[in-house]
Amino acid sequence: MSLGHRSSCSTRATASSPRPTPPATSWWECSTPASGRRGKSIDDTGFGPVPAGWKSACKEGKDFKATFCNRKLIGARYFSKGYEARMGPIDESRESRSPRDIDGHGTRTSSTAAGSAMTDASLLGFATGTARGMATWARVAAYKVCWAGGWFSSDILAAMDKAVDDGCHVLSLSLGGGMSDYYSVPIGAFNAMEKGVLVSCSAGNAGPSASSLSNVAPWTTTVGAGTLDQDFPAYVVLGNGKNDATNRSFAVAFATTSGNGGGVEMVKHTRTMTNVGEPGTYKATVATAVTGGEVKVAVEPADPRFKKEGGKQSYTVSFSAPSPPSESFGFGRLEWSDGKHVVANPIAFAWTVRTEKNADGD
Repeated sequence: MSLGHRSSCSTRATASSPRPTPPATSWWECSTPASGRRGKSIDDTGFGPVPAGWKSACKEGKDFKATFCNRKLIGARYFSKGYEARMGPIDESRESRSPRDIDGHGTRTSSTAAGSAMTDASLLGFATGTARGMATWARVAAYKVCWAGGWFSSDILAAMDKAVDDGCHVLSLSLGGGMSDYYSVPIGAFNAMEKGVLVSCSAGNAGPSASSLSNVAPWTTTVGAGTLDQDFPAYVVLGNGKNDATNRSFAVAFATTSGNGGGVEMVKHTRTMTNVGEPGTYKATVATAVTGGEVKVAVEPADPRFKKEGGKQSYTVSFSAPSPPSESFGFGRLEWSDGKHVVANPIAFAWTVRTEKNADGD
């Protein structure tokens, strides 16, 4: 389930069939395209009729018509009784009292889970290729539970129970509740699990630090985010006439041996840089700002020279710091400049507790 959006239900085709099997999955992040029209991520080309045993419906409301559904998006509901009992009627001048996704989060997360293949996709012209969800042959249904003023357990539980009753086989939720033991998501997930429905939840946006996960009930599958090892450098011409480019960032995680800090910790990153301009020498400069301490940064080589466009050189950045208390953080910026062009690497620092066993192994 996605924060502020509705869930979805989908089915996946078997390996021997070019068409989907009956409804198998409920992806709680799905929503209609923000434009109100059918987007390519819910293209139903190649899908057969909606399975006869499917119980859900496409509930109409402001900015959402039943005709927005198709053989891919086979259900759309919204749940607001708990919200409106506490907060009053939904202000339809701000949002739609319907399954409609207003800010796009539900559309994005549902297409990640089960979006149809989209050719010629790119990030502002970079990395052109085919974009697709994890289960392209999954059908999708949506259950919206979050609103501008918040979301309530009664609505979440009602939506989860309804998704199970509609015939979903998997619930995928991007809705978090921290480390609370018994709030709505694990309760609803337990009911789903007892009925043979897999519940997949997001690990949340917090961390890296101890006890920062969301959705840790043992009867759910908790999924963390991944990263992409691709860079998309591009120059920006500043007002002073210089060119500036932001490059791949550094995420530097230090470990402390206790909650009150410890000895000096060192982290090293080795990377390769590519010259995309004319030959020249680039000099490295670093600036950092850390709460409760400082970080020393060494770059080797600090002044690489490129003899031609497309030339490559490896470099190593060493970060060292006396450990401040855990939960400390900081930021920095590594800049490479030839006097005309500036390429920058953002830096983020964090300190987490490293647990050490004593002599007895406890």
